[in-house]
Amino acid sequence: MITIEQEEQKKAEQKSKNKKNDTFEYGSKDADGDEEGGGKKKIGIESDGPSISLKVFLDFTISLADKFKDVNKRLISALGIDTSNENVRIEWDQFLNLKCFLEMFTITGDDLRNLWLRALDPKGLSLVPVEEFKEFLERIARGSMSN
Repeated sequence: MITIEQEEQKKAEQKSKNKKNDTFEYGSKDADGDEEGGGKKKIGIESDGPSISLKVFLDFTISLADKFKDVNKRLISALGIDTSNENVRIEWDQFLNLKCFLEMFTITGDDLRNLWLRALDPKGLSLVPVEEFKEFLERIARGSMSN
């Protein structure tokens, strides 16, 4: 029992040692040439856990291939992900929610209703013009593969 705890402790120490090497220095030089900032920024998948960029998600998710890009972004933003910048990172839990909604169809009840309300009314005004509503539904139903 003690040896297992010792091995786990060694693994944890090694993992924390490896994480220290997962940063780089950043800072900007002011007019005198002195560096400001001096903070550390995490890079790679260890930024705050596993994540991918929005651009990669949009380009390589099969369930989004036949939909218009603006419809895809609107559906993704309904889940609370900023779609104004393609370099935004999608964290693991957000990725799972997107997959559950777009491919597995496992979101139910209040979550599903709230998601569709946010997709239909992205500005949160509780007022959607009829033409905009019809166009959005048509673009979802038609997809980008049809004329």
